Amino acid sequence: MEDLVHKGLAKSIGISNFQGSLILDLLRYAKIRPATLQIEHHPYLVQPTLLQLAESEGIAVTAYSSFGPQSFIELDWQKAHDTPVLFEHPVVTKLAEKYNKTPAQILLRWSTQRGLAVIPKSNNTQRLKQNLEVTSFDLEKSELDSISGLDRNLRFNNPTDVSDPNPCTYYIRTETNYTTVPRNASHLCLGTDTRSRTSDGRWSSGCGWLGRLLLDRWLYRHEHTKTKMRTQLLAYFVMCITAICASLCKVPLVVPRFRETPRHAITYRR
Repeated sequence: MEDLVHKGLAKSIGISNFQGSLILDLLRYAKIRPATLQIEHHPYLVQPTLLQLAESEGIAVTAYSSFGPQSFIELDWQKAHDTPVLFEHPVVTKLAEKYNKTPAQILLRWSTQRGLAVIPKSNNTQRLKQNLEVTSFDLEKSELDSISGLDRNLRFNNPTDVSDPNPCTYYIRTETNYTTVPRNASHLCLGTDTRSRTSDGRWSSGCGWLGRLLLDRWLYRHEHTKTKMRTQLLAYFVMCITAICASLCKVPLVVPRFRETPRHAITYRR
């Protein structure tokens, strides 16, 4: 994406669904800082610490699914059906009556008044017009806090809820078949038999999926991070070999101490 900016095909780069650790990791090697962060944000998922981090790094935040479960009911998601609709919540309806606005306008104003951009969608002309009028009034500080107080840390856009009919299992391919094992790492080799037979009759341990997970994490890392990790591993390997040789030859060895750069001391490139 940075190449697209250098070629003039894009003016800015945005990121979506990044949490704090991913943002900090990205900022360590990014040549072009992200201009905006798009996240699920509504009164049931306020994420105040993530918003503070984005503000401190000068990253604008764009909120989607501003109406919470309402956006997912039409998708027939059970979690959305089981969650009280924000349009009917007493805290929201009370403010809607006070300001003579719709509950949707109250929710959108709660977001925009706190410095977030919103991207509501609608096919209704009247609702589109109402969405554009959300800046015509201001909520009081106590009213903003009362809506933020509805926070449940409830995320609806959660891939593990819909991508797998059984979200608590991984599928491991052996030579002849698939076997399922728990996703929870605490079940690995702790009495849970997740083995399956290979074509030659040998047992294939379910613990092999831990290596697959580590491999996946490696494959999805940025190339700059991989290079740094290779360099560090090589340095540690050389140090170990040198230490072993010195010990066998009974030669005094002074090993330099490697010091990690404190995160707060990192100078980001703008």
